[in-house]
Amino acid sequence: MRKIIVSISAIILTLVSCREEPINPIALGDLFAQVIIESNSEPLVDASVTTNPPTTSLVTDAEGRFVLEDVASGTYSLRIEKDGYVTKLESISILPNQAVNAVIRMVPDSLDNKSPEIPTLIFPLDGAEINLQEEFIWSATDADKDELKYELIIFNADQSEAISFAEGITDTMILVDILDYGRSYFWQIVVSDGLEEVYSQVYPFSVQNIPDFRFSFAQKVDNQFQIFTGNPGEIPYQLTNCPKNAWRPRLNPLRDQLAFLANVGIENHLFTVDRNGENLKQVTTLPVTGLNNFELDYSWSPNGAQLIYMNQNRLYKINRDGSGLQEIAQAAIGWNFVECDWSAQTNNIVVRIVGSQPHNSQIYIIDQSGNYLSLVQADIPGSTTGGAFSPDGTAVVFADDQSGLQSFDGRQLDADILIRDIASQQLINISDDKPDGTNDLDPRYSPDGAYIIFTNTNNDGISPKSIYSMKIDGTERTLLFENAEMADWE
Repeated sequence: MRKIIVSISAIILTLVSCREEPINPIALGDLFAQVIIESNSEPLVDASVTTNPPTTSLVTDAEGRFVLEDVASGTYSLRIEKDGYVTKLESISILPNQAVNAVIRMVPDSLDNKSPEIPTLIFPLDGAEINLQEEFIWSATDADKDELKYELIIFNADQSEAISFAEGITDTMILVDILDYGRSYFWQIVVSDGLEEVYSQVYPFSVQNIPDFRFSFAQKVDNQFQIFTGNPGEIPYQLTNCPKNAWRPRLNPLRDQLAFLANVGIENHLFTVDRNGENLKQVTTLPVTGLNNFELDYSWSPNGAQLIYMNQNRLYKINRDGSGLQEIAQAAIGWNFVECDWSAQTNNIVVRIVGSQPHNSQIYIIDQSGNYLSLVQADIPGSTTGGAFSPDGTAVVFADDQSGLQSFDGRQLDADILIRDIASQQLINISDDKPDGTNDLDPRYSPDGAYIIFTNTNNDGISPKSIYSMKIDGTERTLLFENAEMADWE
């Protein structure tokens, strides 16, 4: 009887033990992956995929994708293979009850890679002369149909310096706008398929000589004035790249050089430069000074051999090479020279002098010895600017604030352009068509005397300025250049 009881107890203990240790189900997860080519992110089709621990063998589809579904969670080593590519081993963790997304990048096997063909240079051709801004065009092919990237290299005339103008571009053309007029260059294309670089031939080319632009002016670049030259409706050419301001361009009567003012440290000096931007030269050692730097003006002599400019209350003459500095006039005590112009017909000089306040201004005509000959504009309420001869020397054009505002900072509210006939003293206002709330400033005659070139801007003192022209009777106001000022008609 005792034996039977023990046997039943053993059975009961066995059943209890089974209930305390249940069997746990295996956690499953999914993997969604895409295989792409590293160099261009294109899908890699028909690549074989195996795993360790083993699951199933797969092949990527037309989008380079493959899927592992309902596989046991854990870490797997994927092996991706395809002819022409370096075999890739990738470790992937499959998370329980989750879908994992992955992108796998394959690198072409350089031993199987076919290098791109030598690029063909299409434009500019060997020895071509081109415009200042042109599209450079080339072509290249690759047997592997890899994505190709290009670098455009431009060399100077003796190939001692190279500029990588564009690098890593995929287009086979690009606009080049870093060249200079009248210069010779070379160009070359480098093509890469991500593994190998191939160089094209080197072609020489040249840029046309600078055109006979009709206008020069100052325009701000990175908040500093620089000198530009150009024609309306065309892209202007930047003539200077000074570290500080360069302003007030004036073309030599011989039409071979342009003069301008520029900062040298804390001083203002006169410079000359050839019309293509070469042979930059500082002319003055005694600085050009006055009450307002950007109102300062100067003038070429009629024969183009000399320049006149001011240093406070003294007017000087200097040779274009910087020699022969000579004082020719002195303003009255308390007055300083600020603008001047030299007539080719009368050999006289028109000068504007300014007093202790910007609105204290007078315009006179003087001779070569500094003798005052006549008064063009008296010191009346309102700021006056300018003072330039007509080509025949019979009239002077200037700007005057008709509002009569006497502002300590020289602000003008209603500046119009006026023409004074020297002989009759008749004064004509030609700004009848000027927009309200604006100022017409810095007037100068065209070479034929039929037009006036000038600057117009809002009278708030902070708005952009633009250059206009109009006939001497005030008609045909025409916008020439936006965001520009201090124009000269060449």
